[in-house]
Amino acid sequence: MLTTQLMNSEHWSELAHKSPDFEYRSVVQYAELLAVHHNARVEFVAIMRDSTPIALVAIRLRHWSKIGPGVAYVAGAILRVDPTSSELPAISLASLLEAVKAEYSSRRGMLLRFAASPTVPGLSEAREAAFLESGFVLATSGRKYRTILINLSVSESELRSRLHSKWRSHLVKAEKSGIVIEISADQSALERFLPLFDQMHQRKGFDQSLHPSLHAQVQATCMSSDRFVVIFARRDGVDVGAIALSTLGAMATYIYGATNEAGLAARAGYLLQWRGLLCAKERGCEWYDLCGIDPEGNPGGFQFKSGMGGEQIQAPGPFDFIPSGLNGLAWRSLLRIQEWRKRFIQRA
Repeated sequence: MLTTQLMNSEHWSELAHKSPDFEYRSVVQYAELLAVHHNARVEFVAIMRDSTPIALVAIRLRHWSKIGPGVAYVAGAILRVDPTSSELPAISLASLLEAVKAEYSSRRGMLLRFAASPTVPGLSEAREAAFLESGFVLATSGRKYRTILINLSVSESELRSRLHSKWRSHLVKAEKSGIVIEISADQSALERFLPLFDQMHQRKGFDQSLHPSLHAQVQATCMSSDRFVVIFARRDGVDVGAIALSTLGAMATYIYGATNEAGLAARAGYLLQWRGLLCAKERGCEWYDLCGIDPEGNPGGFQFKSGMGGEQIQAPGPFDFIPSGLNGLAWRSLLRIQEWRKRFIQRA
């Protein structure tokens, strides 16, 4: 039988860094700051087999006095601890989920919500089946995460040949425009990025639920090996564009990007994303996640990302596990009201 055990952040982080599933969402400073942003707190949990930790998960807790004990929220992967060890038998995802359910749903009476990380093409269906077979249901609130993944296992020349012809043409023009590329993982790199982002945000006026200033705080406090990589495009000695990405684990993730008017004119975005692909490949990443697509809400961004020669995928979930008893009745009622409200807004 598997059980859960709370760990201090230092011990949890030490084990997490050894996991092949480690990603930027697993960085302790990121999890802690994100919890504060959502008016919540985070617990760092080990899933134990006897006295041995076999998996890790960071769980964000938000207590709502009107709905009993509240929500236990997992964003990202359950981290396997040394899955190649001959001393540990293969543990299924369903078994790991059962351990988390036992603590947070059965014992604490919380709604348990998982927003799983994107997986490589072909695995999403199996992950989703494991959640559904464990009694989870697809969440009625929260958007499905659709994105484009680019396979970095091919050669640089093959990566370039997979770019759509028009996208590649813009890249060639950017390469000839006099842009100088600078790559930095310094503590202050994201602080330097913020003015570019704020200028673009003011120009476009899009909704932004999570400002990159949070990531700048992570950059300033996390281990140097966990920092985001920021790639700057400079022209005539001035920053005209930049992208921020994480290269932790097998899947690199594009986090933010911004260009000013001079960067747009020089097609800096094309060169920045191309260099992002190469940077992730050089750092040993196998895939590059373009951080979401919204063909209906952001057709321009979708068209740009579609030109990079990747494959569209949909991450599993999000999933809810509703507790039993009175807490479960309260949550079912709330979720039903949310679903009715969502349908009403769509019809309106």
